[in-house]
Amino acid sequence: MSVNVRIRNGMEPDGGSGGASEGDIRGAISDILYVDATQGGVADKTNGHLLVHEASVPAMTVVLDKGVGYIPNTAFDETDSDSIKAWEAVVSGSVSSRTVTISANSSGQPRVDLIVIKLDPGITPDKNASDIAIPFVVEGTPGSGMPVVPAYCLLLLN
Repeated sequence: MSVNVRIRNGMEPDGGSGGASEGDIRGAISDILYVDATQGGVADKTNGHLLVHEASVPAMTVVLDKGVGYIPNTAFDETDSDSIKAWEAVVSGSVSSRTVTISANSSGQPRVDLIVIKLDPGITPDKNASDIAIPFVVEGTPGSGMPVVPAYCLLLLN
């Protein structure tokens, strides 16, 4: 049997030398990170973090308010100390950078769309990691109910 302690003063990180790696620290934080079902991955839903609202009437756009949310890692491996459970996403910036457009539904059938923050783990981030996650609309199929939340997405509104 093998038991590894993720972080202990003076230990070497996975594959490195001296101290704990970012993955070691983030892994430990992810284990204690708890956002209950009422929060749905949003850090402070009660105070309006990532609130989604109509941009203007009758425009087909919505705006995300500023805030913090946790995008789940679909490939999380709890036995790997470098595996991240969720990525913290800080939404800020101009209104235009937080606005998404919803396409028209001309089918005559009801359509459910999802508003999410989508992360692309395959992109090498810029120095601020400001280019790997975006507000996004997951367009549903008319008459088919709610679509499935895609991998690496934090659901904000359906």
